[in-house]
Amino acid sequence: MPERVTITMPGEPRGWGRPTPVARLRGDGTPFVMMVTQDETRAAKKKLLQLFRAKYPHHRKWTGPVMMRFTAVFETPATFSKALKEAAARGKLYCVRKPDTDNIAKLIKDALNGVVYADDQQVMGGGVKRYGSPARVEIEFESLESPDVPATPGQRRAERALTAPPPVEATRPLVSKPTKSGSQAPEKAPPDLTGFNDRQQDLIIRALARDAAAQVRRQKGGG
Repeated sequence: MPERVTITMPGEPRGWGRPTPVARLRGDGTPFVMMVTQDETRAAKKKLLQLFRAKYPHHRKWTGPVMMRFTAVFETPATFSKALKEAAARGKLYCVRKPDTDNIAKLIKDALNGVVYADDQQVMGGGVKRYGSPARVEIEFESLESPDVPATPGQRRAERALTAPPPVEATRPLVSKPTKSGSQAPEKAPPDLTGFNDRQQDLIIRALARDAAAQVRRQKGGG
């Protein structure tokens, strides 16, 4: 098992984007607000995961402490002076623009969670941002396990979990579908929006209205 893995993700470095609130309905019709990951964040995570699996197809995830180091290289702006460009070419011009290193680290750790390591709580370390060319993120993970140091109870549990069979999913209860008779279904009571702020209530009401309109269109199409 390798003690160190490295991967380079081409393109402008990205950080973890702020989730977007989206109104949803549970199976019983109760509304709730779900925070949805931005498309750009999902795409970056998927790309990084694909790159790692292509390079290390037989990697067995580590269960001990892991050190992460990364260098986020941002493309040197064409408007920079000659002196700045020369400093960037030497790797000496550090970047203080967004995204910050914490958000870049969060995206990396979340994308490779359960693949490089069993859980991202094992990961420590961080990275730096600088200008250069081409834009990319250079990432290195190093296993900090040592043969002369015994495994902790948490690490032993993680090792057992790797070989344990997957849990059997509980069978979802069957939900009766509405009949196609001409009888009108009884109206549902309005949802209780107590505890939601004004923005969340507005999202929920809009989602309910869209669902109701879609249901009417389905009924007309099937009639």
